[in-house]
Amino acid sequence: MIRCTAILPALVLAILLVERAEAQLKAPEELFFAKIPAEMKNLVEQMYVAPTPAQQAAAVAKLAETGEAAVPVLPYLIRILGEPIDPAVRQAVVDGLVKIGKPAVQLAIGGLKSSNPAARQSAIEVLGQLADKEAIAPVLDAYLNDQAGSVRDAALGALAKLVVLEPAALEKLMATAQDKAAKPEIRGRAIKVIGRLAGPAVPVDALVAILQDAEEDIRMRCAAADALGRNKSPAAVAPLVAALADKSASMRVWAAVALNGASDPNAIAALVKAIGDEDERVRVRAADALASVQDAKVIEPLTKALADANAEVRAWAAAGLGNFSDPRVVKSLGDALRDADVGVRVRAADSLGRIHLPEATPLLVQTVGSVTEDSQVRCAAARALGGLRDSRAVPTLIGLVRDNDPALRQWVVAALGRIGDARAVEPLIGAVEDSEAKVRAWAVLALSRFRDPRIIEPLVKAAKDADPQVRARAVLAMRVAINDPRVKAAIQAAAEDSDPMVQEKARQALGKAG
Repeated sequence: MIRCTAILPALVLAILLVERAEAQLKAPEELFFAKIPAEMKNLVEQMYVAPTPAQQAAAVAKLAETGEAAVPVLPYLIRILGEPIDPAVRQAVVDGLVKIGKPAVQLAIGGLKSSNPAARQSAIEVLGQLADKEAIAPVLDAYLNDQAGSVRDAALGALAKLVVLEPAALEKLMATAQDKAAKPEIRGRAIKVIGRLAGPAVPVDALVAILQDAEEDIRMRCAAADALGRNKSPAAVAPLVAALADKSASMRVWAAVALNGASDPNAIAALVKAIGDEDERVRVRAADALASVQDAKVIEPLTKALADANAEVRAWAAAGLGNFSDPRVVKSLGDALRDADVGVRVRAADSLGRIHLPEATPLLVQTVGSVTEDSQVRCAAARALGGLRDSRAVPTLIGLVRDNDPALRQWVVAALGRIGDARAVEPLIGAVEDSEAKVRAWAVLALSRFRDPRIIEPLVKAAKDADPQVRARAVLAMRVAINDPRVKAAIQAAAEDSDPMVQEKARQALGKAG
């Protein structure tokens, strides 16, 4: 029994070592017989077998630097995309193929036949950046027919660049979109591409026809609404407004989504009506759309929506009211601060910080100081008080600099920095010693807003903090007193910091100081 126990760990280790050996990449055997320069052959080998991803990526970069001279090794660059390589190496290969340019097009097209979805996705990324007409048909085929969602997503992004190069491609897409005999998912994908395009060539009328066809598959009508919304054509507004009254709730949802951001009075009026729709999904999307409208006519319907049964509707209504510096809004948002849903209270606090009315300060001070309130809401209130920059909030905020919640402390010190009241200097100096690095970083940044000699020593000390983000912020903060000998010495020391980010900030500061 003892002997078996001793053998088992050794057996497991042996299996792991075998698996690791099998996972180790090997350079293709034919490489060693290929008629390519020895130096280039060595770089290809390193691309496969170098001990770290960084070294593999460096080999790829050197190959790409040779430009068209790297044509003989293109097959190896395409081939390695089908291997289980590190993401950094994969990105280096994509970048390298793009840098080599036109000679890589045909091989990248061939890469679309790989059995590895990651390889196909990478090939599409290359073709999208090279923007060659030859790539349009194969990338379009991959988008419409590939089984991997990641590949289709990559193709969608590439096609937005490629289709504009060839009018016939757009015609094929539209023909696919209109073909009722085609599979719905294929038609939907075609419509989705069209929605990503812009300009007079886009067949808006054809999309409108799909939208308005009562006999059409509802999925296609919704896809057409989405495409029209993305296209932002003025000709689409009236049909989308009409769709907001469609008998299908799904159609009404997508019409509301499509009209998000519309400034047309008819669209706004239709969305105001839709915010009272019987289907809560429609109300949510209508509230979302109205939240971006700057017209004061929406104040009343958004205020009314704060009483909706759906919390998401109430949250969007609270967000939308933050667009208006109107005394009526303060009371409504104050009521929303007592909503049963945390998300609604967070949106209400954020909005009170955006309306820039002094009446908002007492409401936010009460909220941030409430020990029974949810942390997210208190943080939002602190953030909002920083936006208002009202010194009446300073005493309460100072009292929270040592609160038990590190997230709240972070936003409190940030708010004190934005308000800029001198009473905050000493508490902020204390916060530079906080146990949480994020709080220390924000405290350092807050101190940079004061022209006070008391901040020099804490900032110099912070430049030696254990956290590189704090050190970098300290360097930035000290630039306000760059002529102080203590500051200059600290920044010079930071220029030799172990962290590249800190070094860069220090060298920038020294450069500006002359």
